[in-house]
Amino acid sequence: MNQGTSQRAQIIHYSLELLPTIEEALLHMQKQLEELRLEESAVLLTDVSQAIGKIVHYSLPMLNESRDQFMMDAIIGLRESMELIADAYEDSNLAGIQDALRGRLIPAFVHWRYELLKSLGPAIAECCN
Repeated sequence: MNQGTSQRAQIIHYSLELLPTIEEALLHMQKQLEELRLEESAVLLTDVSQAIGKIVHYSLPMLNESRDQFMMDAIIGLRESMELIADAYEDSNLAGIQDALRGRLIPAFVHWRYELLKSLGPAIAECCN
């Protein structure tokens, strides 16, 4: 295995390990919001945003080109959802935060994760089998 393949394998491994953690964090945010722990959920949102950003940054060069538009649409949807929930946090709008999380961010994350895994499929097959 050459260094490039090894590096791709590490990035894919890191991303695949991080995806369930991000999902757990989003679900935990829901619980924190139900318990009116806005500050703690805001910290978790920052962590989620940074984790997703790192995955996007490092995985973009490995994506299946035929799926580029699907992936970019998923990234845009995720970014818009993050902006919506950030605005609700800025306004300290608990109902808005909860609606944005349940109705936009979690579905956008699930869609992005699906597109990411589908796009990384050839890279996974190439370096990890």
